[in-house]
Amino acid sequence: MDDRRKKILDAAEGLFRAQGAGATTMAEIARACDLAVGTLYLAFSSKDAIVEALSSRTHAAVLEAMTAA
Repeated sequence: MDDRRKKILDAAEGLFRAQGAGATTMAEIARACDLAVGTLYLAFSSKDAIVEALSSRTHAAVLEAMTAA
């Protein structure tokens, strides 16, 4: 995963935890990353795509922890 996508996911995760995914806009995520909204859309086509990527990232971390145990 490239640094920009990681930065976006980290910011989105923080905003989702603070105010919920439904209440968080793509503009707020872009602002939290210091990116233009268009740049955010180059990395992720929608908020749903960000949620999906966060889910995949969390799932991968859980699997990694389970195999390391």
